[in-house]
Amino acid sequence: MCPSDRTLTLATIAAAAEQLTSSSPNVRKRAARRSISAGSGSTACGSEGGSPPADKKPRSDSHALQSACQHEQHEGQQHTRAFPAEMLVDLAGSTSAEVRRMNDDERALVHYKRRLRNRESAKRSRARRQATLGDIQAELEDLRQVTASLVDRCLHFARRNESQNLELDTLRKEKQLLESLLRGGSR
Repeated sequence: MCPSDRTLTLATIAAAAEQLTSSSPNVRKRAARRSISAGSGSTACGSEGGSPPADKKPRSDSHALQSACQHEQHEGQQHTRAFPAEMLVDLAGSTSAEVRRMNDDERALVHYKRRLRNRESAKRSRARRQATLGDIQAELEDLRQVTASLVDRCLHFARRNESQNLELDTLRKEKQLLESLLRGGSR
């Protein structure tokens, strides 16, 4: 039994794509035209038994997908993510109308391209976040240095204030003593 289009692994698609690209140029042209001429919407592996539908003439790219599905059944679920480079040249998205006309292997390729775009976007986002984090950490370090400097100045002024308050108290006591001596001497 061939896996459905949702459980179709990228290894299966990659194997089919490799067989497509290694075949004759006519097969490659047909595979390229297939995205324009809209597929029938059948599963990537054909009908339930893994054979092509009876009303359609089997194509070499269908055979490639079927053999890839059979290969996947024997190998188990593989999670390799390899598409030939020529299939990934254009990572642009597709319209919903194009997606409705695509067959399952084309949808899988579009999905894979979207995942690649999302990965690149996530990588850029992580880089921006790291840069922002670096800027914030540098600013935080600067603020810590300024804070330490201000704390030192504050402690210095607090000690100075304390000593001046002690001096002021001493001077007040001297003043009171002198005033009392003046009052006592004037009587």
